[in-house]
Amino acid sequence: MARHGMMAHRYIVKAAAWLEIIVGIIFIAAPDILCLLLFDAKPEGMGRPLARWVGVALLALGIACLPPRSADAQRTAVLGATSIIVGTSRPASPPAIPPSGSR
Repeated sequence: MARHGMMAHRYIVKAAAWLEIIVGIIFIAAPDILCLLLFDAKPEGMGRPLARWVGVALLALGIACLPPRSADAQRTAVLGATSIIVGTSRPASPPAIPPSGSR
């Protein structure tokens, strides 16, 4: 009986992790769709880059929460942590600093 409960728990965690991955990908690719479904409004201004940043965070969290296939449990956690570091460290746009020689 305990083994059956552990398998059910594993499938629930796996389904939740895949749901986070799918929602994260949708937030990255098309933030308008989920914003319309959740808030009944399209993102404006900083809403679009913020929605994409949230998508990267959800994607990384989903990857980190995937149950391991083997005894190597740290691999998915490291992959999730690496993906959030890489995904959030790249700026969405270049800084708005004018060149020093222009007037």
